[in-house]
Amino acid sequence: MEQPATKRWNKRMVLMVANGDERQVDRTLMAAWSVRQRHPDAPIGIVTDKPTHRMWRTGLFNVVVSSADHPDATTAECVKMAMKREVFDRAVVFDSFCRLRAESILPVMELLKQSPVCFPARKTDEGVRISGRLLALQRSEEALLFLDALADAQRQTPEDPTGALNRVISGGSLKDIVKFGALGGDWLPAVAASPDALPSVELRQGDVQRLYAEMLMFAMHRLVSSDLKRAATIYARVAITTNPDLPQLGAERLVAHMAEAFDEKVAGLSDRNRDQLRALLQHAACEDPAGNLLGIAALHLDVGQVKTAVAVLRMIYKMKFNKPVPVPG
Repeated sequence: MEQPATKRWNKRMVLMVANGDERQVDRTLMAAWSVRQRHPDAPIGIVTDKPTHRMWRTGLFNVVVSSADHPDATTAECVKMAMKREVFDRAVVFDSFCRLRAESILPVMELLKQSPVCFPARKTDEGVRISGRLLALQRSEEALLFLDALADAQRQTPEDPTGALNRVISGGSLKDIVKFGALGGDWLPAVAASPDALPSVELRQGDVQRLYAEMLMFAMHRLVSSDLKRAATIYARVAITTNPDLPQLGAERLVAHMAEAFDEKVAGLSDRNRDQLRALLQHAACEDPAGNLLGIAALHLDVGQVKTAVAVLRMIYKMKFNKPVPVPG
C-alpha cells in the first residue's frame, strides 16, 4: 500500500484535479486517501497547477500532470490534458469534495465498455437527477469532444459542476456524436445521513474542522506504518493551519494545555482517569521534553479525537527513548 508502482500509462486510473488554493490541495489529498483505503494498488493521478507541491509526495499519487502553464484551466481542460498525454485508457474523475465509501469503484470502470462517457443519474418525480462531481471516461475522440463542450459550460458556472454537465447533455450538440452512459443512482455523491449510513460516494462541503480531522487520521496511519517523514509533513501542515503556536509550546506548557482540554472535551472524567491521564502526560513530557510527540497528541485532542490522543500518549509511554550517556565524574 505504501508505494504502488508508478506507471506512465495505466489501463485504469482514478483522476483528480487540484487547481486552486491550499484548501483544495488538502481536500484532494483526503479524496485520494478515501480511494486508497478501498484500492491499495489503484493508480491515482493528479492534474495540478502546483506539480512540485510536497503533498503530492505523500504516497497517495502515482502520476502528476502539470497544468502550471494553464493556471486558469477548467477541470474539463485539465482532464483533457491527462487524456491527451495518454496516462490512462479508462479513468474515473473524482471531485475533491467527494469521498469513496463503496467497497469498490470497479463497477464504474466496467460501464466504460459500453459508453465512452458515464455519469451518475437517478430518475425522480421531478425528472432525472445527475451529478458532475463524478465522471467516468474512456480515452477516445468522443470523450475529447465531450470535454471540450464541458469546458465551455464550466467557464460559465465554475462553481457548479452539475449545472455545467446538465447544459452539455441537454444542449443536444453531442446527441449524435457521444453515447452517454448512466451510472446507477447509488453513485450520486450525497451527504451522509449518519456515520452508519454512508452513501457510495460521500459529499463533504463546508466543514473545515472535519477536513483537518481527516488529515490527522491519515497522518496517524502514516505514523503507525513507520512512515515518519510523511506523518511529520501532514502533522506540521495541520498544526501550522489550525494552531501555529502549538508546536512552540514545549512539553511543560503542552501538559497544562492538554490537561485543561481533556477536562473540557471529556464529560464526567473520574478522578482515577484524570490521574492516569496526568501520569501519561508527565511521562511524555519527561521522555520528550521538546514536546514533538506530545504536540501530535494535542492536535488530535484539539479536533475532538480524544481516543486517538490517548492512544498517542500510550504509544509514547511504550516507546524506548535514547538517553544521553552520562559522563564519568
